[in-house]
Amino acid sequence: MAKRNNNYIPNNVYTALLACAVSVVFLTAIFVTIKCISEYGSLF
Repeated sequence: MAKRNNNYIPNNVYTALLACAVSVVFLTAIFVTIKCISEYGSLF
């Protein structure tokens, strides 16, 4: 039981890190989309 508890904490840290990385990618995609539409009037 003790080993499982010790592995549970880093697992939460990695999950939080992954969530932050995905959020940054998602927000960057939104920013680029808004920037392209405002600059060029089109996404492509």
